[in-house]
Amino acid sequence: MWFALAVMALMGGIASAQDAKSVLQSATKAMGDVKSIQYSGTGHLSQLGQAFTPGGAYPETISPAI
Repeated sequence: MWFALAVMALMGGIASAQDAKSVLQSATKAMGDVKSIQYSGTGHLSQLGQAFTPGGAYPETISPAI
């Protein structure tokens, strides 16, 4: 029983991999000749270790949008 279930799951993974390939190919065709990608975001950095003062907050840096 477990073997049959594992084989079915493996075959499903192979079928979805072929489907994913065709989806990516059609997306590439729809977008045209893409030469670059732009990423943007915000965030904050916290440092490991001790706070500057006892009971104080840990040092952090806020990163603005890039």
